[in-house]
Amino acid sequence: MTCDKYLDLVAAHVDGTLTEREAGEVEDHLRDCDRCRHLFEEEARFHAAFVARQLLVPVPIDVEQRLRQRLEVEGEASRSLWVRLGAWFVPLPAFPRLAVALAVAATLTVMLLSHLFRSAPAADIFAQAVQYYQAVTAGELPLEYAVEDPQELQTRLNTSARLDFTTRVVDLRPYRLRGGKIVETAGHPLAVALYEEEGETPIVCLRQRGPLPPLPQGTAGSNGHYWYTADGYTAVFTQFPDHFCIMISRQPQDIFLQRLAAASGS
Repeated sequence: MTCDKYLDLVAAHVDGTLTEREAGEVEDHLRDCDRCRHLFEEEARFHAAFVARQLLVPVPIDVEQRLRQRLEVEGEASRSLWVRLGAWFVPLPAFPRLAVALAVAATLTVMLLSHLFRSAPAADIFAQAVQYYQAVTAGELPLEYAVEDPQELQTRLNTSARLDFTTRVVDLRPYRLRGGKIVETAGHPLAVALYEEEGETPIVCLRQRGPLPPLPQGTAGSNGHYWYTADGYTAVFTQFPDHFCIMISRQPQDIFLQRLAAASGS
């Protein structure tokens, strides 16, 4: 096994989802490769830290089953389309069949391009997180709940009757919670929390109901836990069963992840 191949498997290794054959190859490789062994140890530490701080939770079995069933239905529908196209296409004489093939190829190309262009604004979620970070840390979005106790803020947010999901407020000590607020964005409530520590750049937490929007190209991570760095900002994206969370700061990616992990041990 090469280091490049292990990079493709490290997330599954941390999650414990490797096949028996893959696990054997990985263990053989890690015995001889200090670099990959260190990578696994770091990834495992970050994973454990996020689980400990409820920044990463497993998807409920019933949700996973419904998702798999939906994918199977969509896959069957896709296969049925090709079966119908094939049944209609095969009886045609050779020359018309070529013309139809070209037309179908052109149509599929247009569909693919339109899908790609629809996916182009994938970086918007990161840009929006940066805008909220700037506004909150600059005081342009004053905190309506000046609460330093995470449990108290969590209670106030959840009993405000303004959220359409049950939010969480985590303890990130040594960072101190400064408070939070609820804002409306795209017609949906967004729970905001601000953490600060003397001599450190602040951390802003954003939580909203629903699945994570498309993430920027180059985002790393897997299984509902991802991170991305650009323009001097690092964002950590986490998918929960009923909402998603974004932790964002102006810290380099490795430092931010390490400090979040360290905070979980306090």
